[in-house]
Amino acid sequence: MAKKKKNSRDEFDGMLMSELDNMLSSLSPDMQAQLLKGMYDMMGNGKDMIDVQNESYEYQRPDYAKDAQPLAECLVNLPNAAKPSEALAEYAHIHSVMEELSKEENEQMLRNYLMNVLADGLTHDFQNEKEKSGLPLFVVFQLVDDFQLTGLFDVILETLKQAPNFFQFYYGSFEDVATLILARVGTEHLDELKEIMKADVFVAEVYPIVFNAVVQMAVENPSCRLKVLTWVANVLKSCLETTIPIMAMDWMVKSLAQIKAVELLPMFKDIYKVCDVPPIEIKNGIKGVTKLLTKGTDEQIVDFTSFKEMMERLQEGEDSDFESFDPFGDLGIWGDSDDEDEWNDDDWADGDNWEDSKEARDREAKALFYKELNKSKKKK
Repeated sequence: MAKKKKNSRDEFDGMLMSELDNMLSSLSPDMQAQLLKGMYDMMGNGKDMIDVQNESYEYQRPDYAKDAQPLAECLVNLPNAAKPSEALAEYAHIHSVMEELSKEENEQMLRNYLMNVLADGLTHDFQNEKEKSGLPLFVVFQLVDDFQLTGLFDVILETLKQAPNFFQFYYGSFEDVATLILARVGTEHLDELKEIMKADVFVAEVYPIVFNAVVQMAVENPSCRLKVLTWVANVLKSCLETTIPIMAMDWMVKSLAQIKAVELLPMFKDIYKVCDVPPIEIKNGIKGVTKLLTKGTDEQIVDFTSFKEMMERLQEGEDSDFESFDPFGDLGIWGDSDDEDEWNDDDWADGDNWEDSKEARDREAKALFYKELNKSKKKK
């Protein structure tokens, strides 16, 4: 008798339901009811994640096209670099050209490229995009880092302020890329980053990205640790239960454990005393928090040191399913998919690809969880 073929969709759905059950079991009855109501409301209205994010996205984007000029000759082919190997080849070419230019010329050239990306994002149909990928942005970030073009902080930050479709296309599975570039160019802009944390108008994932980026500054440069701790304390005071929901406490503590932020324990003790913080990531409440911040952790929020390294990792899996991967519909989790019958074991022949996709969905679920809780709190 032939062995029945395993259904990858069923396996993924089973894993998703198991994780959801584990998450729910760690919450109080009130929080469980609140979360489930939000999920049922969303499903009952036929909404996917992008729909939900669009409802809460309120940033008024300017007309970037008026500041966008034709691309420099060495950058013309970059937008079409959809595969890791193509992106790395473009990176090598552009880098060699930039070595012959001044810092001012390089900064102006890459600023214009990013302005073109932003202008295109105002009208681009990302959800049906099949020919391009977000990898060219990785190339730009590596070049910014190579040539220390910190003057591009403002336009890089602008890419994080974009609408949900833009954000998911460029950053959806790679929030750590955004975290690292902000950490590299934002050390002199903590006030601007604090204002981002206060503005409840952006895609939900922006806030943990910014928070983790500031912590990453101290991870990479311990001399700015005190400045980072002061920033975190101020942000906690002003953003708790707005852009930083109570449910985010565990994830924030895990980030801060990278720098053993024991100085913040009195603040966390007050938060845990007043608020019903669910033990999603850290067990035993404030005792677990105290232990983790005191001992620290080897677990890194950003586990690569350069954007080139990330592209090289992706290149290793390029021959498997990178070319056919559609972050919006092929998995059939958040969006509609007309290709359910095409799901098979070959799609997930490489276990690493399965795990990468699972982690991306976990992050999306957490972001949605955050936003739904925030909306409920504001209505009270």
